[in-house]
Amino acid sequence: AEIWHFMIGISLCHSVHVAPPVLMESVVAKRTAFRESFRQRSITRVNSSLLMDPTLPEYQAASADEKALVEATARCGVILSKYSGDEMEIKIGEKMLFFTKLETLEFTS
Repeated sequence: AEIWHFMIGISLCHSVHVAPPVLMESVVAKRTAFRESFRQRSITRVNSSLLMDPTLPEYQAASADEKALVEATARCGVILSKYSGDEMEIKIGEKMLFFTKLETLEFTS
C-alpha cells in the first residue's frame, strides 16, 4: 500500500500540466511511429516521452525532472489525467481519484 501512496504523491506534487486534447492525435501518431522505429532499430537514441504508451496523456512542464517523474508514475499505472486550475484527477486502473491543490511551494536553489 505504501508504494501506491508514494506514486500518488509523485503524481500530485508538481507543476506539470496535461497537454490539451487537440494535441493528442499528433502525439499518438509520433509515439506510435517512434516505438515502431525503435523496435526495428532504425532509431538508436532513446526519447522516453515518445516511448510511452500512445494512449497515455502528454504532459507539459517547465522542469524536465518533474515531467519525467509524472511520466514514470503514468507508466506504472498512476495516471495524472486532468489538471485544471486547482483540480486534479488521477486514474488508477478503472478508479478515478479527485484532488484539490491547496498550495504551491515554488522551488528555489
